[in-house]
Amino acid sequence: MWWYVLFGLGLLAGFGLAFRGWRGRRLDDHPLCRTCRYDLSGTPALPERCPECGRALGGKKPIRIGNRRRSSTLVVLGVAGVVGSGAAIGLRAERDLRNVDWMAIKPVWWLTLEARHGGLLTADDALKELWKRWDSGALSESQMASLVELALTMQADRTTKWNSRWGDLIYLALEDGRLAPEQLQRFLRQAPGLQLAEVRRVRTGGIMPLRMSYDPRVGRTIRRTWHSVDQQSWLESLRLGDTTLYEVLETSPRWRVVGEISMPGVGYGVRIKQPPGEYELAARFRVRAKHYPNGRPSFPIGFDPPYEEWTEEIWWRVTVVAADQPLVTPTRDANLASAMQRAITIGPLTRGLQARRPSLRGTLNVTDAPTNFAFRAWLRAGDREWPMSTIIIHQGKSEPLNLAAFNLDDLPGDVQTVDMVLKPDLYTADASFEPGSAALDVEILIPGVPVKSGEATTGFVPTGGR
Repeated sequence: MWWYVLFGLGLLAGFGLAFRGWRGRRLDDHPLCRTCRYDLSGTPALPERCPECGRALGGKKPIRIGNRRRSSTLVVLGVAGVVGSGAAIGLRAERDLRNVDWMAIKPVWWLTLEARHGGLLTADDALKELWKRWDSGALSESQMASLVELALTMQADRTTKWNSRWGDLIYLALEDGRLAPEQLQRFLRQAPGLQLAEVRRVRTGGIMPLRMSYDPRVGRTIRRTWHSVDQQSWLESLRLGDTTLYEVLETSPRWRVVGEISMPGVGYGVRIKQPPGEYELAARFRVRAKHYPNGRPSFPIGFDPPYEEWTEEIWWRVTVVAADQPLVTPTRDANLASAMQRAITIGPLTRGLQARRPSLRGTLNVTDAPTNFAFRAWLRAGDREWPMSTIIIHQGKSEPLNLAAFNLDDLPGDVQTVDMVLKPDLYTADASFEPGSAALDVEILIPGVPVKSGEATTGFVPTGGR
């Protein structure tokens, strides 16, 4: 504190010096016109108006006593003192303010807004502060009740990324006896976050893979006890359109805690026999969830009552295509093809020998690919073509990819440039991209790719090398 007092006095002294120097030292006691500083001492009597500017001189305010001389030295010293002291105070204040814990000062309503609508780090800091205040008893009954309800609302919103500190607040309410039975039921039913990988395109007669996973929405911080929420789930039925593909008898449920769903006879999937068309796929699960207030028990884990049990149904649209059709969605958009051609650049191809046979190698660079594209590159010189590498480009990727062509015995040795033809390969696209995703199905020509000799690499000897 003394630091601010010291430089505050310096700031006041600087203002005083600057004011004194600007006002100046009085040299005499002559009457002066306050407007134009005209010296009225030479007049026999005080006139009614100033002879210089014409201002009325009645009363005392229009008249100033004494000529003054300003001191530039005092002004400069005063300004320097003000600037120096102000800068020192500002730097020290900036450092001190940077160390202030603003979260501890913010009101609860402000922290709640940041926790709900702030960015990832802002929301995390706000929730951490709310947890501290709850744990220290600094929150009112109404504030704690509203926080619990908000935490359950955030847990139910699957469109937002879950922050486990919301679960920590629910655990606090549970430990303090402030979580109603119906709120605990909501918490357990919303905790597992059952998910099923959505396959939206499948061939008739093919196997549609089914993979189950969880997006657990629970807490993690320990105050007095170690909380654990376990869940079990199994697939009860799987329906495609009006046809039931899979159904579990109540007498022999197939339990799955995590991972893929095992289907009888076909491994991790179910065979689709429906004709081509659009269908709605519905998967119904039986789910159990149990809260262990003192940590999960030793194995084997039992799901003895009490526990929550309910049914969840997940559904989405599935396109069944003919057995000879690609699983990806081919696109022949000319604008996408032009954008892909601009995104691809091919550097010079290096001529050399591979296993004593003429070969060419090079690099294909792609920058921000506008769509998925799987293709076989072909080397064209004159009316002949030679196959090169199969290339897979994912949408949005920017990366260098290797090109190679071997056994080019019939490629003329004096060729200086070649054309590159990129021919779409939908079979490779099926194996490389998600079913139903778009894949370019347009042939692209890259003309005039230069051919040159280069240095040897492992297993590759350039023309003219040893």
